[in-house]
Amino acid sequence: MEDEPTLTLRPVSIAQLRKAKQGLSGWALNGLALTKVLVVGEVRDHKASTVGRTFVIDDGTGSMSGKMWVETDYRELELPFRGVPLDRPTHFRMISSLGVYAEKRFLTVTHMRPVADPHEIYHHILNIIYTHVSLQKKPLTKATAEAAEVAMEVEPVKEDKKLAERVVAYLSTGRSDIGGGVSIEKMAQIFKCETDELRVSLEALSEQGEIYISRADDCVCLM
Repeated sequence: MEDEPTLTLRPVSIAQLRKAKQGLSGWALNGLALTKVLVVGEVRDHKASTVGRTFVIDDGTGSMSGKMWVETDYRELELPFRGVPLDRPTHFRMISSLGVYAEKRFLTVTHMRPVADPHEIYHHILNIIYTHVSLQKKPLTKATAEAAEVAMEVEPVKEDKKLAERVVAYLSTGRSDIGGGVSIEKMAQIFKCETDELRVSLEALSEQGEIYISRADDCVCLM
């Protein structure tokens, strides 16, 4: 019985997604499986319905249609999404998966949030380059692929799993004290743990799209 492909979160550009190849086991880019991808791009032509949202994603290397299956009350269809008016083109950070219909590729988005810091766009570009070079530098073996992808694993570190669950449960109560979020230092005091230990769990949750970390205010909130 073959092992299931490792679930990874890989930063990519639209241009790379257009070069990805689809096989029997799913999508692949340069020989490596693409399960979940991280895209940062401008979202425009945003349209909302009661069962989902559609939009165009443009990251400067190309554009692609996107859709997000999320229910919206019919009375709120024209309201801002994630605090952004629908008619305002805005950069978003999105976790998604690649699909194709009628020979047209699209992204199914599971998590998205507005980009608060312009430097995040440049960081994403550098992350794409670093990841690509790391994966292509050595011959692709199972050990090489696992070593290159270890920093992008979606599953949080096991020893921090319980702490991560407590963080989500706490934030789900709607508590906030700084800019709509909760201070990381305050959370460390509440959970009676070291700040560095807490940050490990927060970074894992952030990569999964569960929470957003505000570097400027050093606080967190649910996506």
